Amino acid sequence: MVGSAEAFLKYNKDNVMKHLLAIEAHLRELEEGYRPDHASCVIKHILQLEEQCEEGISHAAELGQDEVAKIFKRVRDEAESIRKALLEGRPPAEIIRIVRAVRRVAEKLDPSFELEKCTTCTVDLGKVKAGHEGSGDLRKMEEEYADKVLSYLSEKYGVRKPKLVLLDKCPGEPADFGLYVKDRKEIVLCRGGVDVHKLAHEFAHYLQDVRKADVDWEEGECEAESFALNVVRGREAGQGHGEVARDVPASVAAAVLVAGVLVNLALLLARK
Repeated sequence: MVGSAEAFLKYNKDNVMKHLLAIEAHLRELEEGYRPDHASCVIKHILQLEEQCEEGISHAAELGQDEVAKIFKRVRDEAESIRKALLEGRPPAEIIRIVRAVRRVAEKLDPSFELEKCTTCTVDLGKVKAGHEGSGDLRKMEEEYADKVLSYLSEKYGVRKPKLVLLDKCPGEPADFGLYVKDRKEIVLCRGGVDVHKLAHEFAHYLQDVRKADVDWEEGECEAESFALNVVRGREAGQGHGEVARDVPASVAAAVLVAGVLVNLALLLARK
């Protein structure tokens, strides 16, 4: 029946994104020099991802949604490149970039998945520049705005602000790295890779820690990603251990994005 096909299709779309997020979360914990059997949990998610895509192809075809079926097929085919990279023992940071490329394809399955359409991330360069005239210090600019985001979230959720550590030298590309260190209550990011999404994701892990949320590792990653996406989109998150997330002020989000871009540019020029 059409109604059932529509319900199953939505289920397939959601699960495709969930498995891609889980794959990236597992890869963050995978150490360099791993053996393929160390990544068996990732292989499991890849197989489940492919299964959801195959079901999605069938349900989309039943509903006459040929373009949606093509997207599912492309995600399924490209998921194989993730498994191949794992079996070849390629660095986790490199595989994460492959996963994110596949995720960008999967985002086209549902408009709510597409971060590039987020209007809260619109950058007003004039306002950012005016707020920092004469500072001339891009590193300080990035630090200040990252601190503002964490201050905003900490006040909103009634917790002590976690310590922020920005690394000059990072594993992989700056945009790929984010970590919450539980023992030290630290959020660790890379210079040039700071943005509201990563700050909110790691802040969610901090909240899970200080509130002693009863979640397993995989559920914790999914909740942190959901929390971060809702912060970026300016929506309320669903009820659960993550509770409620509303928007970070657009001016703060914009400044963090711009500062990160500028620091990345400065680092690139310094290498030349």
